Amino acid sequence: MKIFTALLFLCLMSCSDSNLKKDLAFANSKVSELESNMKELLDEDSGKITHLVFFDVKEGMVEELSQMIKGLEKIDVLKNLEYGPFMDLDDPRGMKQFDLVMEMSFASEKDYERYQSDPVHLKLKEAVKSMLDSPPVTYDYLRN
Repeated sequence: MKIFTALLFLCLMSCSDSNLKKDLAFANSKVSELESNMKELLDEDSGKITHLVFFDVKEGMVEELSQMIKGLEKIDVLKNLEYGPFMDLDDPRGMKQFDLVMEMSFASEKDYERYQSDPVHLKLKEAVKSMLDSPPVTYDYLRN
């Protein structure tokens, strides 16, 4: 896009017709506006806040809990929902006490708060209590 903008600018500078110069200036401003909008959309889609939840799941309940987590995709403010069971790679630092992890992101703290009070999320929180050996552990961070 920057190359296009530079070529447009050079063309604008070399044109002698004032109408063409106005048209090119208008086109250049539109390109800049589109670049800005694209950047905002890309930033919004990626999510700025990441929310991790670690679950200590009762024996034989990982698959059922995973299916329930998939239902969170219905929540519109939630971005990039991922989840999966622990994979033991023989790393002594591995968090083996957790059987399942869930990761998602949000565009803002406001969206995170909306997620926390969303009926789909609240229903899941209540339903999983009987599936866990201990309360979930969360970790939230701001993406760079």
